Amino acid sequence: MRGPPGGNYVNELPVRLEFNKDYPAAAPSVNFMCIIHHFFLNDDNNPFPLFYESLRGDHSVKNILKALYGFLTKPLHPCPSCDAKFLQGGEMNAERVQIIEPELFSALASKSEDALRDLLTEEAPGVYSFPLFREDFCAMFLEEMDNFYASGLPVRRPNSMNNYGIIVNEIGMERMIDVLQQQVLQPISALLFGEEGAQLDRHHCFMVQYKEEPWDATE
Repeated sequence: MRGPPGGNYVNELPVRLEFNKDYPAAAPSVNFMCIIHHFFLNDDNNPFPLFYESLRGDHSVKNILKALYGFLTKPLHPCPSCDAKFLQGGEMNAERVQIIEPELFSALASKSEDALRDLLTEEAPGVYSFPLFREDFCAMFLEEMDNFYASGLPVRRPNSMNNYGIIVNEIGMERMIDVLQQQVLQPISALLFGEEGAQLDRHHCFMVQYKEEPWDATE
């Protein structure tokens, strides 16, 4: 679902409702299945009890979806403190959309295969390139890699071929890559590779550093 136009939750947000045997006496559990910044969500992306209280015993799907739309529109508890925190969370959520190149984000949002194909370049048979990250995000990402190296924390090398690299999943970014795979790479993979790319279920994401000097085959 999406929040109201012009708000900070206009991007598509997958939501899961789980109904147990006590339904409709008990409300289904709600879980946002994506990375989202929201003041009234816990670390597992579940709304706080106040959300379920706001349903006032009406656990119909229509009322829950209406409440979720309101959840993306304004804070559940109107007060200056909650207003400020709701706005801060929304601004953080809006900023996360900006990591993706605008033309790719628009193509994915349109769910148009033609729009996606227009962005793909076949560099070699079966090898494609496309605009993915914004340049300012790339700079921030590289800065974060440098910060982690500078911290002195232990680093496990991504594979036996690279002595200078870092596994992104192991420095707190695995959930971000999960969403990138599910919402960005999966549609493109399914479009290009049909059956083989229809279901991506894991990833090994890493960065590798190379020397700036010309490569020496004897090293």
